[in-house]
Amino acid sequence: MIDSAIMLFERMQEEGIQASSLTLTFVLSACSHSGSVEKGLKIFRSMKKSYGIEEHYACIIDMLCRAGRMEEAYELIKEMPFEVTESIACAFFHGCKIHGRKDLAKLMGEKILKMELKKPGGFVTLSNIFAADGEWEEVENLRKIMKEKKIQKVPGFSWLEKKDDLAGPKVEEESNGKRGDTY
Repeated sequence: MIDSAIMLFERMQEEGIQASSLTLTFVLSACSHSGSVEKGLKIFRSMKKSYGIEEHYACIIDMLCRAGRMEEAYELIKEMPFEVTESIACAFFHGCKIHGRKDLAKLMGEKILKMELKKPGGFVTLSNIFAADGEWEEVENLRKIMKEKKIQKVPGFSWLEKKDDLAGPKVEEESNGKRGDTY
């Protein structure tokens, strides 16, 4: 399926069909998930020249991070013609977590703390990187910054099938610190 998406895109190019921004997103995602990093980079570099499009950095950062090319991802982020977005920060921090690159996560963390990100994803992943290394002071600093910026992570919960019925946590039943009758 992934290879056919890339082949279809190449056929479009051969036949002179102009790809839309959405098509490029799908093709770059296919390159990312198939490990076709060089092909994805070639498409990305040609986008501005061929299509007049200068976006999709999140797809490329994700692709480079999946391939373990963290330094290259970091350098690309530094060269971007705009501020880091939520999706770029999340993709990068996730890559740092997977590949054990706390050093790069810290460098990026310093950059995003100065920005106006509104979603918790990047902050939470960075916090998890620090927590995994026992850096509780850094974790606390991030939580403090999130609180100051009024960025909240919505707690997750699970649903269970219980005798032909769905059962989930009931927030209103918080006696003894446990949520609902399912935990």
